[in-house]
Amino acid sequence: MSRVRSWQANPMSGKPRANTDRRDPELERLIEAIVQAASGTSHKDFEGFTPSGHPEPIRRIAEGFGMMVDNMQAREYHLEHLDKELKAGGMPEDHA
Repeated sequence: MSRVRSWQANPMSGKPRANTDRRDPELERLIEAIVQAASGTSHKDFEGFTPSGHPEPIRRIAEGFGMMVDNMQAREYHLEHLDKELKAGGMPEDHA
């Protein structure tokens, strides 16, 4: 399988390859935080990437992913609340 096809099959796999991938260490940290948040194994605080000391693209990506994670957590909390109300035998208050 070619490297391109291998990457397309699993774009989040692997560490940078020597001499072929020269990503910035800060970008590597941000990618790892995104991967962990996406897998649900860890909620990283993306605000650590938003100070002015970081390049603008990294700040913007971190801000966007931080908002996305917050929105997903809020939806999950809301769904858990609705589930508890339904299991208790009632119609959820905001849907009555």
